[in-house]
Amino acid sequence: MRLLAAISPLITLSGLLQLSHLTQSVYALHESDVGVVDWHKHLIGVPHSNAPVTAPSFVDVDLDETETGTAIKANGTKTVIVTTTGNNVLAVLDPEDGAVLWRHIFDAEDRVAGYYKSSTTLATLSGPGGSTLRTFSLLTGSLLLEKRLHHPANGALLEPAHLGKQVVFSREGNDSNGNQKDVLYVLTNGCEVRKLDAQSGKEMWAWKSPDQGSLTIYSDILISPSSQHIHLIGLSSSTASFTLHTTALSISSGEVIENLSGGVPSSISDPLTQFFVVRASATSKDTGKPVILWLSKSTLYYLPLPSTSSSKQFKPRPQALKNSGSAGLEKLVDVGLGKEGHVVVGRSDGSSLVLRVAEQGEEEVVAESVWEFEGSATTPTQAESMYAGGLDARGAPAVGRVWWDHAVQKASADVYTVQSEASTQQAPRPFAFAFDTQSHGVLSHVALDGPRDASSTHARILITTTTGAVQLWSAPSSLELEPVLHWTREEGLAATVVAEFVELPEGGKGADIIARESEEGFLGRLSRQIVDAQGFPNYVANFIKRFTSSPAPAAATVVIDYRALSNAATPPSNDSTTTLARDAFGHRQLIITATLFGKVYAIDTSTGAMVWSRVLGMGWVGRAGMGGRVIPVKLFVIRAVGDEAVTSEGDAGDVKGDPEVVLVGQRRADNSLVDTVIFHINALTGEDALPSSKKSASDILAELGVESEGEGEEVEKEKEKEEKKDDQDNGGILEGQDIVAGPVVEVYILNAEGRKIIVLLDEFLQAYIYPSNPTAESVFARALPSLSFPLRAHVESRHRIVGHKLGLPPKDQSHFKPTAYPTWAISLPAGEEIQALLPQAPTMGHAKGSGVASVGKVLGSRKTLYKYLDERLFVVKTVARKNKVDEEGNAKTDVMCGIYVVDSAKGTIVYHAEVKASPPVPSSDAPGTPGAGAGTVRGGGCDIKTNLVENWLVYHYYEAEVAGGSVGGAKGYRMVSVEFYEGQKADDKIMSSSISAYSNDTLNYSVYEQAYVFPSAITALATTTTKFGITSKDLIVATANRKIQSFPRRIFDPRRPSRKMTAEDQEELLIQYDPLIPNDPKRALSHNYDVANVQKIITAPALLESTSLVFAYGLDMFLTRVTPSNTFDVLSESFNKVQLVLTVTGLLVAILVTRPMVKRKSLREKWYN
Repeated sequence: MRLLAAISPLITLSGLLQLSHLTQSVYALHESDVGVVDWHKHLIGVPHSNAPVTAPSFVDVDLDETETGTAIKANGTKTVIVTTTGNNVLAVLDPEDGAVLWRHIFDAEDRVAGYYKSSTTLATLSGPGGSTLRTFSLLTGSLLLEKRLHHPANGALLEPAHLGKQVVFSREGNDSNGNQKDVLYVLTNGCEVRKLDAQSGKEMWAWKSPDQGSLTIYSDILISPSSQHIHLIGLSSSTASFTLHTTALSISSGEVIENLSGGVPSSISDPLTQFFVVRASATSKDTGKPVILWLSKSTLYYLPLPSTSSSKQFKPRPQALKNSGSAGLEKLVDVGLGKEGHVVVGRSDGSSLVLRVAEQGEEEVVAESVWEFEGSATTPTQAESMYAGGLDARGAPAVGRVWWDHAVQKASADVYTVQSEASTQQAPRPFAFAFDTQSHGVLSHVALDGPRDASSTHARILITTTTGAVQLWSAPSSLELEPVLHWTREEGLAATVVAEFVELPEGGKGADIIARESEEGFLGRLSRQIVDAQGFPNYVANFIKRFTSSPAPAAATVVIDYRALSNAATPPSNDSTTTLARDAFGHRQLIITATLFGKVYAIDTSTGAMVWSRVLGMGWVGRAGMGGRVIPVKLFVIRAVGDEAVTSEGDAGDVKGDPEVVLVGQRRADNSLVDTVIFHINALTGEDALPSSKKSASDILAELGVESEGEGEEVEKEKEKEEKKDDQDNGGILEGQDIVAGPVVEVYILNAEGRKIIVLLDEFLQAYIYPSNPTAESVFARALPSLSFPLRAHVESRHRIVGHKLGLPPKDQSHFKPTAYPTWAISLPAGEEIQALLPQAPTMGHAKGSGVASVGKVLGSRKTLYKYLDERLFVVKTVARKNKVDEEGNAKTDVMCGIYVVDSAKGTIVYHAEVKASPPVPSSDAPGTPGAGAGTVRGGGCDIKTNLVENWLVYHYYEAEVAGGSVGGAKGYRMVSVEFYEGQKADDKIMSSSISAYSNDTLNYSVYEQAYVFPSAITALATTTTKFGITSKDLIVATANRKIQSFPRRIFDPRRPSRKMTAEDQEELLIQYDPLIPNDPKRALSHNYDVANVQKIITAPALLESTSLVFAYGLDMFLTRVTPSNTFDVLSESFNKVQLVLTVTGLLVAILVTRPMVKRKSLREKWYN
């Protein structure tokens, strides 16, 4: 359907005038509110540690001018940390405080293959086969060069992604000023080499392998010391193994030098771990000879390559390493010291040695072991070692070994520095550092910054963990001092999957009073109130002072920096819950988030500070020693403030308990087994709230029928252990409860009879409930007749939407689970596939009760349009491929995107629209995406963002072409607004919110829709939520240009008239229709924050009806609060309270003065009348 046939291409003056008055109410933030009502987490993502060209590393940057600071080394360089991450980000961090110096975010289709560094510049290859080259300034992140090397469609998809790609920096020749020119040698697709000018990107020459990578894949480029040719090192596949192949190219022309090229007699079984290229250690890094190292049958071979051109044919003669130890050599570990001629060699028993390849004389090259790491062999008490390399202050190589010691429950490190050991002849002593594995998981990668002083083993170690934490530790020179943790970045937050707001309980005496109400008698209450009355004079004085003064400016002085938004080096104390209380307006809440890296966080909405975090346990998978991870599926608030506690038997308790959340996750083991597990968590403390975990030792003995008499000492010991465990509970592993032996199809939360029950459907459509107790099962059984839900199905190559209900098993088969059975089905046309099933957004927040605050809209004619309110409606997004023949008779496939609004009770399609999918377009051509690389392609398809709340549906898509209408041929983004109303005209009322789903009146509704030209692409959208749903709703969108914007609902009113405004329209406060939504920067909630790659927006109400909290998460996190209808329930900051007091006081004085006068006058009139 064509939604924009009537859209005018011009912005009418009257439309702008009508919109102008709205801008007063959508100013996003005052400058004074920045950092007070909002906060922003500037994240980069979890580092990619699969290969040295993607993993974190320390880089020394040459400075134009000498700077001061601890990061400046003796030779005038500054140290930074460079890494790529799983969020497709290239980032540079300051090692002093962990701050992000700069980051570059690549498009999803333009995956980073690796980064390559020089002393001042950083180069990256990205896209299939390394299709795009970029260079950046190391210190500032300025984009110096961007060049497409080949079309992404021609890229070779090699695994791993960095294989067959490399960038080498070189200086050669002279420019017009007599200076050497910077050039780049770039290897892509494993078979193509180009020589480029580093400044302009001009191609000097290009070479392509004759077999185009079908036989030999090249992985490394080495420049000869004579700068006459380059060596390409490749791997050729044979039947049983891989063999080495070298090709020499002329630097000046790129022609193959035949007598220096050829095969190398070798046999390599695993080229990723048994093959490495180094440059022999020499007086200069660039003058050492290129040397190939490889392992074959537990023996290490090395082969120096010719450094000068010769007329003689090169005949490779590999040499074997002697005296390598009793255990066979198994792998070569790249620690980033290939240019310095050093590599770590691992043996089959886990032990390792440092191998140095050095020149001996003018022609000879010798490989020798220069250091053995003592105790590096794998043992039951010692985990496998990790290795890293770096340079010290004078450029000498250093190699570090880091491992986890199970015996002392600490991480240990051993740093070997070449220069220091050669001069002092003393072995470095290992040191332990207190890495918290209970809070951060297992070490996954290590990077090393060499000692500052060449005579010491002082070094800095950067670690990455399995939960996504990045930490910097420093080892002091003196072994008497403990290693220091400088900072921690919780980058796992960039992989947040689910998040929920949790309201905090009331703090102070008010909470204690509420908690004691059920226990306190009349005399107790009276005595307490008498004692509290002693503070009444102070209360009155404080009230007058607060009322007559402006709001305290203390909050405005809060400085939000990175260290406040992540874990401090010292973990917070466990008694922090005493300060976890809501403020007067309910702006302070908790956000509970769960990430792909198996960790749950609680974040304070007032500051963004982390309250607690817990690592999700692996259960039997971890106990069996297998690998795996827990993937969050759904997160529910199962107990909010004011809800009754529920005992393990299901009986209602008091309201003293803390809020609780339940995380449903799927535990995936490395052996492909999947289980569904429940984590029941205290939202305030992070403690395990599962009933089974709350039993004491005495309770367990009582259940077993064992009397504690005579065993008092053992019982007391058990209690002491439990108390210690409880004290450490905030930082321990959170073990869940297995609930389904297999994956789940869908998870819901049921609110019935004042209880919240989680319903899980397994792959056989059997229903499991949590909590599982007699009361919950009884409530669930009574609610079954009213429950219905949709699922997707695939039958005979056609996709279907199938409605289901749950049925109880027969009484004689009560051991079986309730099972879902189909009640209706919608068969989609052939070729149409279901993308997603999306439920309605919540109508209101924490307010109790049902229904909507406003069930209709009063028109200017005094008639009413009643909202079509059906809580059973849900949205279906589809993708359809339709084959057709164009005018020239050629077969053509159109991809169409479908939007359905369906009633889940009986499968009625309430609304359906179809738009054409957007074709892939270059980022530079896509509207609203400034700064994206011209070499990348944004991948089109059906990327429709949609939201359904109450009777309002809004969706956003890209229109690639419009055939007719006043905007024929126009391209751009569209926002479509749809509203559903009861009946066919005003005043028609069918009580849609309460009638039966099977009533014929459910089909009696009308649809209003209108399309608008939206200024940019968006990545997420949501509507605001308030406590009672009275406040008008704003549409919150996250744009592709990294802004969070707010739009009033009135702008998207589908009833905006396109004709001349009438008196009734003006009385209804309608705005004349204009197709273009202005890109007003004042609508930005995020002001100058760079909120990148937002994947989802959630909203929650505050205690004030006027205020809604907005939380956006993706790569970054951002929180703010908005007031769609202004703060009608709170006096503004500019309100003159003193004048109000003086006015009231003046009126009171006037009344007191005039009252006797009036009485006397009235008395006089009575006497004389």
